[in-house]
Amino acid sequence: MKKALVKILCVITVLSLMCPLIVFADSVPATINISGTSVANPGEDAVVVIDVTINAGFDIQGIQVEFDLSENFPKLKRTDIIKNNTGWENVAVNGKSLLGVGNIIETQTQLVAKITFGVPEDAEAGTEYVFTPTTTIVANASQEFETKLNVDALKIVVPGEKPVEDVQKPETKPDETDKETDISISQDKNNTPSDGNSVGEKVELEKENTIENKAEEAKPWKNPFFDVKEKDWFYESVKYVYDNELMSGVGFNEFDPGSSLTRGMLVTILYRFEGSPSSMTYGFSDVPRTEWYTKSVDWAASTGIVNGVGDNRFAPDEPVTREQITVIFYNYSKYKKMDLTAKSDLSSFADSEKISSWATTAFEWAVSSGLISGKDNSMLDPSGKATRAETSAIIKRYAEKMVK
Repeated sequence: MKKALVKILCVITVLSLMCPLIVFADSVPATINISGTSVANPGEDAVVVIDVTINAGFDIQGIQVEFDLSENFPKLKRTDIIKNNTGWENVAVNGKSLLGVGNIIETQTQLVAKITFGVPEDAEAGTEYVFTPTTTIVANASQEFETKLNVDALKIVVPGEKPVEDVQKPETKPDETDKETDISISQDKNNTPSDGNSVGEKVELEKENTIENKAEEAKPWKNPFFDVKEKDWFYESVKYVYDNELMSGVGFNEFDPGSSLTRGMLVTILYRFEGSPSSMTYGFSDVPRTEWYTKSVDWAASTGIVNGVGDNRFAPDEPVTREQITVIFYNYSKYKKMDLTAKSDLSSFADSEKISSWATTAFEWAVSSGLISGKDNSMLDPSGKATRAETSAIIKRYAEKMVK
């Protein structure tokens, strides 16, 4: 790469021996996603995740992505490669660059780096640190192409309000009057202001204006997860559960959509969905009183939403199966006194006979309600493990179809 770096730059360069690169108008050789911490307290770590996907069909020798850091950006603490399926063995990351060297890549590959910065202990409330992508250089053995990088700047904010300087107001002369603050609205005995509008009408107008202003200020979702793409079928579901604080990531800005959801995770999601109510202590033998899921399990068991797996055990760390999650949502709906009379004939599903007897009624209701759908080849897969992506989709459907 020959392009000079300016300011403080983080450079991503991937090198391999390849043929001339052709950039098609309707496609791109690579996509870059920048995500990370949006709020960080003083003394905490701030993380920036750089996700580079090299698309199939392009003979790429190198990719260089440049970034500008705001002058006050905190100091680098550490760097990590958290995903690399390029097949390249020589991959390294430091404070200014991510390098990968290897053989020709013929299929879509991904390289993800995590850069951790330390927010100073004395950082003032309201301080903003800005990580701004600027340009991308794509190159092969004989050519270089500069392409636009359609990625927004990442802003990391220290929570709280910025200190406001004490500015002395100009002295008001005795003969001057602040009409806005000194003149009150005169009302008659019918509670009608002098402008002809009732007090109730004025309040409603203010409410409408507030709602309109909020709608105007609404911004697109700032996706914090490098492994959740807008093209993924579960994108909107993950957005829903994240925005509503029902599910979060597994660390390092990763949602891990394909991993199994545990029983402890599921009841915690429902507990949050219900508003985290107080409940009596239940006392499963395998649920310690100090775990993050303890209150959720207590609530779910005391309300009859879950019954455990036998021998006074809940098995919080075991993956939840598709029939277990169906029964738990059925029991939750029963707890909420919802109409559970809807039923579907399950005989059209190739594996309907594999559904446990204790889960049949719940499946009939869930399929009829549109909460659960079949997988490929008309399979319900009742004993299959429910993934985090599937669970996010079920929760979103439940909120849209069942909750009034």
